[in-house]
Amino acid sequence: MESNNIIGLLFILIIFFIVTDYCKKKRGNNIEAFAAGNQEDYEKNIQTQIEELKKARKELKGIVSTQENNKYKNNIEYFKKINDAIEKKHTDSNQKRSDAITNSNTIITSIKEKLAYLNNFNVIDMPHQEFNSIRSLQNGTKLVIEKNKDGDDYLVKLNKDNDTEKCLSVNSNGTYNLEKCDPGSDSDQQKFDLVNITNDSMYKNNLEKGILSNKTLPAIVNYPFNLIKSKKNKNCVGIFNNELSVTPCETKKSHRWEPLEEHIYCPRDENE
Repeated sequence: MESNNIIGLLFILIIFFIVTDYCKKKRGNNIEAFAAGNQEDYEKNIQTQIEELKKARKELKGIVSTQENNKYKNNIEYFKKINDAIEKKHTDSNQKRSDAITNSNTIITSIKEKLAYLNNFNVIDMPHQEFNSIRSLQNGTKLVIEKNKDGDDYLVKLNKDNDTEKCLSVNSNGTYNLEKCDPGSDSDQQKFDLVNITNDSMYKNNLEKGILSNKTLPAIVNYPFNLIKSKKNKNCVGIFNNELSVTPCETKKSHRWEPLEEHIYCPRDENE
């Protein structure tokens, strides 16, 4: 539409110049020639120029039309290039994702193989270490412990009363007392786990969640150490001012113990 308007304008301008030239000649030095009968020649000349103008207009329209077609063609090629670039980017991204998944699977497989190897190594060549006593990291108090034959848990032995060994026992209501040791019992009342703590994360995971002071660990904690946790209620054995307790696990130093292979003497009751 715009190209047609331009062509029309050019056509009008050329007509204007032809008519102006004709008028100038008619008014000027050619008046005598015009009066002598040359008017017909001028009209023929104008007609010839009009025909040439039509021909030029047609050629100009063809040129403009060709430019429009080239412009449209160039746009198609441009958008095709953009589309090709997007498709290549998408293909490259999929390839990178596929390579990353393959690499991750390779790493996971390798880790699983190493864990399986280490597990076999531990089971075959490195039997679990057995301990015979524990020492409080609060005041150094030592207690006798004995591993249950049917598991990895321990009894906590305190003294003998008339040749009867007494063990720390946790009741169903959460209280604790000393009862006759019963290593073969199916009950969890006298069973305690030695939980080895080696870092902050493990420490936090084994503390009672609802206690405000457990939200922040002490500034200095010396690892490793053990928490002695009841199988009955997951509470921790602690000692403070020579008073033994089984209470929710906290960041107290009195809840931290060192397991020992050392055998210690378990005193008899004085009234024996």
